[in-house]
Amino acid sequence: MTGAAGRLGVAVASGDGRRRLLRGGFGQTLDTIFGSGILAMCAGGSDGSELWWSTGGQFARLHAYDMFIQGQREIARPRLNEDAKGVGIRCLTGSSAGAPTLNAPIVTMSSSTSNDSVLLWAGLRNGVVMAWDCDLGKLLSTDIVLASRDKAVTAIAPIDATRAWVGCEDGTIVEVHAPATKPDSSWSYSGKCFKTRDVFPADAHERPSFGEPRENSKGVRCMIHNANEGSDGFMFIACERDLFLEIWDIADATCVRVEALDDLGAVVSLMQHPTVRDLIVSVHETGAVQLWGGDKCAVKTGDRVMTITPGFKQVEKWSLAPFSKYFGKTVIGAVAVENVLVIGHASGKLTIWSLPGAQELHDTTLHSETLASSPASASVTVRWGKRVAHESGLVHLTKIDGGGSLGVVTVGRFGSIMYWPLAQLESGLGKGRKPRPMLGTPSKMNEDRLKPKTPESGTLSDTARIAYEHIKLVQKIGEGSFGRVYKAKWNHIDVAVKFIGPSDIDVTASGLGRSLEELEKEVSIMTKLRHPNIVLLLGVVMSPRPAIVQEFCVRGSLYTVLQRHAKSGAPELTWRLRLQMALGAAAGMLYLHECTPTVLHRDLKSANLMVDRYYRVKVGDFNLSRAEIVASSESAEFSGNLHSPSWMAPEVLCDSQYSKASDVYSFAVVMWEIQSLQTPWKDLHIYQIVTAVPDGERLDPTATHGVVFHEAKAYQDLMMRAWQQDPAVRPCFEQLVEEVTTLLSAEIARDPQLKKDAKIQFFQRERFHQAA
Repeated sequence: MTGAAGRLGVAVASGDGRRRLLRGGFGQTLDTIFGSGILAMCAGGSDGSELWWSTGGQFARLHAYDMFIQGQREIARPRLNEDAKGVGIRCLTGSSAGAPTLNAPIVTMSSSTSNDSVLLWAGLRNGVVMAWDCDLGKLLSTDIVLASRDKAVTAIAPIDATRAWVGCEDGTIVEVHAPATKPDSSWSYSGKCFKTRDVFPADAHERPSFGEPRENSKGVRCMIHNANEGSDGFMFIACERDLFLEIWDIADATCVRVEALDDLGAVVSLMQHPTVRDLIVSVHETGAVQLWGGDKCAVKTGDRVMTITPGFKQVEKWSLAPFSKYFGKTVIGAVAVENVLVIGHASGKLTIWSLPGAQELHDTTLHSETLASSPASASVTVRWGKRVAHESGLVHLTKIDGGGSLGVVTVGRFGSIMYWPLAQLESGLGKGRKPRPMLGTPSKMNEDRLKPKTPESGTLSDTARIAYEHIKLVQKIGEGSFGRVYKAKWNHIDVAVKFIGPSDIDVTASGLGRSLEELEKEVSIMTKLRHPNIVLLLGVVMSPRPAIVQEFCVRGSLYTVLQRHAKSGAPELTWRLRLQMALGAAAGMLYLHECTPTVLHRDLKSANLMVDRYYRVKVGDFNLSRAEIVASSESAEFSGNLHSPSWMAPEVLCDSQYSKASDVYSFAVVMWEIQSLQTPWKDLHIYQIVTAVPDGERLDPTATHGVVFHEAKAYQDLMMRAWQQDPAVRPCFEQLVEEVTTLLSAEIARDPQLKKDAKIQFFQRERFHQAA
């Protein structure tokens, strides 16, 4: 693939922590000159870990890069079926003569902020709006919406998982609704016809002013939705080159307030405060940054809260030079990541500001004191710094938060794309910046009750105990078997912190005291295990919330890796990598079974197999029976459970008889996942599985996905031997390691290039570990 789409392989890391996702060059330079470069970009996907962008040209073209697997997905160009031309297309404004088409580039994009939503909105230069399913990599339906005839869509602001407001070049605002249902944990979009509602028509003579003269107002520049739970909330809207900020009531579709920006300049970007959801942040063409009160805030919606910086130039000069967006300090956009605001300038530089958090703003919630009268607001210390993102100039930047990536992605004028992790951005703020409050910090009313025991008052060894205050939580990365999982920093290294049980768990409860003590002893033993295919356990946090601290694997779980490669257009997962991952899991399990005393996993499944940067699989969450007791807030002895029946052996489902052979059965199901890239027994209810497996039913051993595997017969035979009904005849992990190694060697020998690549990767890993 050439042109602006570039050629994306494994991201290349630089010495300062940033990663180059796409290298610009002559082809990308020509694309930019002739208008087919990158036009819009946003994060998408159910967990926000995919980077989606559009390129110019005659047709609407989208590209996607999965930050989690660090690979590009092939996204087919959207087309309308010949028999569906004009069907379902709505002409909401302008003339209805002639059906709108997709023969125009995508110039604005936005994804839903709701959890588990896969909806991505895209606006075209000819006024068409369409919705994409990020998981499937295709249009939601052939039904598209014409928001404004021949006037570009300039802003899209999602309201929830199904609705969005669309703003256009001529000032039109339309609400679009994609019918959907959420039966379980993910959204399912259905129906061919979108529902629409006119908010502000194109034929309106002037925008709402409430008596204020508005001379420069043009098309919509940016919008942001702000709401608290149980409310539709408000939409903040800024127009192009306009010195006013509009606040609209979403339920009534009416403008309720207009705020003058004479001292700040026209708005370039609007965003929610990343940690104080009641506040809105605006960035202006003058470089000014302003905080505004949002829905159900302590101040009125639309009131000014704090000016972070007055800007770098006078308001009167903001409209000079029609081509100023290509030069100098001109602001082209801004994003907020946690308590860091990043402003992009046309020169290629980034200005980084620290945003005051809830602690510094005296907790701006519905029940807090009015910020305007708070004496602390004037004493907030704001830090700032600079970074050079692209020497050629900057055209786009967007936030990425998902799949282990948290930071900002920037696009250079000649097509290069860079990823800046949050830690690198924070390092540019300089010394003396006030520390951000950690996630999960206990409230004052619980501080005394949740204080950890001192060494004098405790009777346990502290060899495996880690103090909570020594951990800095970075971001939530998923839900584990026991509770929420966070990426964190401990002793300047990345770790995974697995909190056990609900957030309001009472660690002083008498029923949990003994279980927590046994958990600490259990983890203390596990921390002594060392093997390349075992997740390294580092210790346990006892209060204010019990948690397990372990090695962080950048690619997440094997389940996640397999599911991402199963997506439409995702890069193929080669059999060399599949066998390499299967061998890693088997080798880790062999080590556990040969320990003295023997360590049984009891819950072996793809979600508990972690994958590092080099696709090496490491066994995790083994033998932590006490963690399950704490997580369920029970004091009874562990006697088996049904939280993972799809991977459980028949004897475990019937009598909770765990053994080495039951772990082998679970590994056979993992082998089936690696071959099929599917979820086992996904169409059966838990109670159907409990009945079917003991009765001898098994998964289809021939289920496959992707490239042809020449040793498929031998692989399937091994898998079926490992899930036999009788535990006594199942192979042990030593046999499994030997046979998977034979299959991997045969696959490498079949292709000389694979053999060469395997040697190169081996030496690269060796150099990496020696350097570490």
